[in-house]
Amino acid sequence: MLTTDGNRLKSLSSTRALMSLRNLRISDNELASLDLASFPKIRTLYADGNRLSGLARSDGSRSRLENLSLRYQEGADIRIDWEELAGVRRLYLSGRSRFATVGANS
Repeated sequence: MLTTDGNRLKSLSSTRALMSLRNLRISDNELASLDLASFPKIRTLYADGNRLSGLARSDGSRSRLENLSLRYQEGADIRIDWEELAGVRRLYLSGRSRFATVGANS
């Protein structure tokens, strides 16, 4: 588990994939985007209270997310590809967040 809650982070990246990371808590920061390619085996993502406009995978890998929390995002709509949500069992979207789901070709 990696926890970076409340650190005013504006970006989060890694020079290499964190293959053993399964749980990531990045709530209450200032993240506007997040590339999940650095976290290929992530199962749980808590990213509440940020400014995310979307989740992406720059490497085109398939999602393994099972638990996803994106509550209380500030700013624009959040765009999430349907494929990213395919395996999600628990999805938390309450608060002021607005979401637009898009297909893989959108």
